[in-house]
Amino acid sequence: MYYPKIFKYRLPNFILSIVVIIVFGESLLFASDNEYMKHLNRGRLLFNQGREKEALAEYRKALRFNPEAKEPLINLAIIHKNIYQYAQSMSLYKKLLQIAPDKTIYANLGEVYYLSSRPQEAIGAFNAGVAWGETRAYVYFLLGRCFQETGELEKAAENFEKAVELDDAHAAAYLYLGYVYKQRKMQDKAQGYFEKALIHDPNLTQGYREIAELHFYNGRYEEALQNCRRFNSIYPQDTQAKVFIDKILKVGGDDLKEKLAAKEKKRYLESEAKIVVPKKVKDAPLVRVLIEKNKQLRFKCRGNFTVFAKGESKALFKGTSQALYALVNNQGRISISTEGKKLQELDGQIIIVPEKPEDTILVFEVGVGTGDFWASRVDRAYRGKLDVKAEGNELTIVNIVNIEEYLYGVVPSEMPSSWPQEALRAQAVAARSEVYKKLFRHKQEGYDFCSGVHCQVYGGTLVETEATCSAVDETTGLVAVCDNKPIDAVYSNSCGGHTQNNVFGQREDISYFQGRPDSGGFFGFVFPLSPLELEDWLWGKDINANCNNKYFSRSSNFRWIKLYTAQELQDLISDKKPVGRIISIKILERNKSSHIQELEIIGSKGRLILSKELDIRKTLGGLRSSMFNIDVKIDKYGRPKEFLFYGGGWGHAVGMCQVGAATMAQKGATYREILNFYYASIEIKKMY
Repeated sequence: MYYPKIFKYRLPNFILSIVVIIVFGESLLFASDNEYMKHLNRGRLLFNQGREKEALAEYRKALRFNPEAKEPLINLAIIHKNIYQYAQSMSLYKKLLQIAPDKTIYANLGEVYYLSSRPQEAIGAFNAGVAWGETRAYVYFLLGRCFQETGELEKAAENFEKAVELDDAHAAAYLYLGYVYKQRKMQDKAQGYFEKALIHDPNLTQGYREIAELHFYNGRYEEALQNCRRFNSIYPQDTQAKVFIDKILKVGGDDLKEKLAAKEKKRYLESEAKIVVPKKVKDAPLVRVLIEKNKQLRFKCRGNFTVFAKGESKALFKGTSQALYALVNNQGRISISTEGKKLQELDGQIIIVPEKPEDTILVFEVGVGTGDFWASRVDRAYRGKLDVKAEGNELTIVNIVNIEEYLYGVVPSEMPSSWPQEALRAQAVAARSEVYKKLFRHKQEGYDFCSGVHCQVYGGTLVETEATCSAVDETTGLVAVCDNKPIDAVYSNSCGGHTQNNVFGQREDISYFQGRPDSGGFFGFVFPLSPLELEDWLWGKDINANCNNKYFSRSSNFRWIKLYTAQELQDLISDKKPVGRIISIKILERNKSSHIQELEIIGSKGRLILSKELDIRKTLGGLRSSMFNIDVKIDKYGRPKEFLFYGGGWGHAVGMCQVGAATMAQKGATYREILNFYYASIEIKKMY
């Protein structure tokens, strides 16, 4: 046997034996730790890939090396919960409680009892957690749901109120307080809570329907109609909402119709287009922006205007300052009238041109955000010219304006003007880069961009502010480029704590889209996340991410809850594909940031696989993001009866996180530093 030269004398045999045992034992322990960690890490990766059965096997293998280790046991319990195997999940939580009582384990056990429709046992487990010091608002929210299920409405209200006491932005608790007080026939209190829910999270759209019903049954027909129309704008496919609108108008009768007509007439008479300071920049291209397609166009011009035929210089019609005009499609021709009197019939495509460049055109009742929770109809005013074309039985209305004036209406529509100036400058450069990258995006339809989130939200002149116009002026002509080409500088409101790689098209690798934590340093999470870490991540309210900033954003933009009954969700999904009664929703794959990359909906009549980020969100009723998990409450037959989606962020999370940009600016970052943080390997180039 070889001994190191440091030993001057040969060791006695018994001492040598002890040394060998210690060294050998330590090497076994080291090897054991390595194997344990190897299985934990493989479980993490397999879970992220949607391979739950294989992930379960890896966590079980980890337990061989430490049968009472909490981490693999909790991960096993969470996976079983995610795949609706509630009995196995309960068994694992009970084993953990035998190892060591813990408030969080009691709460987790209560959640699984709740999802299994065993409310009394859930109440017992939740109360045990509270006795051990559990103070999370979500636990009290679920306690409220349990008491609601057992018919103990007073106790339900007490627990929902405790939830909002612990978290005053818990929108779902406000919503369910509304339901409880509605059940208790306390209508004014119910309405107040529904309104609070919508203040904290406008995406809890059920609130609009509930408020509409409360107004209706209290004889407030105008308010009922307003809220029901809002709900119908969000869910235009909802036939019940349309029936309810007809019912309100019928019951409201002539009084309601006359009141609405008088308000509309007053608004038309008193509204005025604004005067602006034109911005003409040499070499700044013109863009064509779709305002909307509608059966008619009602408008006013600040000054006098002239109507030309498309491509011709001869005037077809001359209009008067601040007079109200209406255009309608009359079998391919455009009819113009004022005060109900037809004035003239024009060509099938016309250009409306103000005589002075400082005059704007005010367009009434522009539909915005159809199908999204911010859907509404608003009046908007525009610089430049309007191109109006009769197509089918509608009018296609397009605004022609130069890029810089277009950005005047984009920047305040995409970012609040009260945010730090460096963030607004970053937004201006990102928006201008988008224009250059995607110019002619809708060429086949006859315009360059739409005015909604598909391209960039464009609100015209009425949203312009001094701060946002300054941000555009201070960055005039500046574009973010990579390899000397304008980048696709997409952005979203809140990445939820981690941006994504490219998720568009074929998801090809794009050098400047490199998903990263939205933080200047390590904030306690390693990606991809294990099942336990994903729960902590999605329920985390105190995560040190740039976009977790209540000064710039509602907390529901960072972490949110959305609830549906099984029937509500089935109706939403059937609008895309009639899959029948929903049996399960399976997450097939997540990407590194924990956003869902592919999802499968399994129904009694078929399956639907969704692999596009926006399709996932839209099909499931307009979720704020694709970074979420799902809790499914089942009935006594094991059939889904309620779906609770809990997630983080608002938007696709690719490129710049807008709330994160505001936070960086608040901390002193320049717009160039912000852009270089969110878009890797870029330069800022002057285009004109």
